[in-house]
Amino acid sequence: MTVDRGAADNYKLSDVDSWTSSRRPKPLTAADAGLVSLYSERADVDRASVRRRTYLLWPGWAPRSPDPGQLADAGLFFTGDDDTVRCYACRETFSGWREGDVPLDAHLRRSPACPAVAALHRRPPDKLPDDVEVSCQLGTKTVRH
Repeated sequence: MTVDRGAADNYKLSDVDSWTSSRRPKPLTAADAGLVSLYSERADVDRASVRRRTYLLWPGWAPRSPDPGQLADAGLFFTGDDDTVRCYACRETFSGWREGDVPLDAHLRRSPACPAVAALHRRPPDKLPDDVEVSCQLGTKTVRH
């Protein structure tokens, strides 16, 4: 039995490699998949849920107070460096947190004209004291809380 090697001898290994590599799919990148790093510049950190997710890798050596929830509620997202956070609106950067620091107060002191701070001060409190009576008229009914 004889094998005809004539056709095979005309191809070089580099020809085969270029043929297979040209048909091999390119690896999928994070950008192709629509994924964005939590710590890159991103446009959606104006959403509190996104800011909270940036604290997934908040350093264990950082003080427990302020906690990441307080930082996110003050308009701040974690940059991924040390204990450095940044405001999504005014882009002011804060670091060196100490036990008992109040993020909203620090943000207000450093950047009083920040739109995020102004919006936080306009929002109604989560719960009113028990001795305060609030009423509003809905159609013809008055509802008292």
